[in-house]
Amino acid sequence: MLKYLFTKRFFMSTLGVFILFVTGCFLYMHHIDKQTQQEVERTTEQINKREAAQKQGEKASVEKTGQGGHSHGDGTGHGESTPVEQPLFVDDLKPVPPVPAVTDTGEYKVPINWDELSQEERTRIWNEAYRAKWGDEPSRNGEYRHIYDKKGRIRRHYENKALLTDYETRIGFAPPPNVLQQYQQLQAEYRSAEDAGDTLKTESLLAVMQKLVYNYQGVLPARPYSYATYGNSFSPEDGIPHKEEATRELYQLMGIEHLFEFYERQFFNNNQ
Repeated sequence: MLKYLFTKRFFMSTLGVFILFVTGCFLYMHHIDKQTQQEVERTTEQINKREAAQKQGEKASVEKTGQGGHSHGDGTGHGESTPVEQPLFVDDLKPVPPVPAVTDTGEYKVPINWDELSQEERTRIWNEAYRAKWGDEPSRNGEYRHIYDKKGRIRRHYENKALLTDYETRIGFAPPPNVLQQYQQLQAEYRSAEDAGDTLKTESLLAVMQKLVYNYQGVLPARPYSYATYGNSFSPEDGIPHKEEATRELYQLMGIEHLFEFYERQFFNNNQ
């Protein structure tokens, strides 16, 4: 009997504590919601007052300065004034005939009566058409021309110089300059270890170099190469320096000029 009374009292006490806890949480949440709602209403009221004051100030400014449009007694009116963009130069005021569109064959879509144009206008139209086709300025003295290489790139071809216009591509070791320097240092250490007969060191260095080659793959030019000449042609002997310069230019165009010596130097040295 006594045990039953203690058990019942413990249960009732626990239930009472639980009810007080739930009631307290509910009252606290209600207080927070009410406080938040009051804060939102207060903020909204401040924003509305600020916007109303701003509109009132703009209205007073328009009435004072006369901007924003005005009306006449006959009921007509003018809208808001628009600022007029002034020309930078006096020449901008002269009417300039539009540049006619050019077809792929170089013909103008709109026929032009060249006899009615001044030499200055003819030159301007021709230059604009040239820029539209090649994306570059025409040569003023004929020192270069523009051509497409076999990859569809627009190339500037200088007179009396070779231009590498056709080449293959391959995926190979294409490290950035700092990694290339590291690789060449490893190569030198590898050769020294190999000459000394240090098999353990050569195997260790070879593993590091192979990892670099695996991690730094990229697009590289590959032979056979085809070259074009503009102006005087070259003899086989004289053409080697021009071809070397053109090949270096291709590496530069591809963003890998630092790899030219690594891949091409031996070939050009052997063909001097």
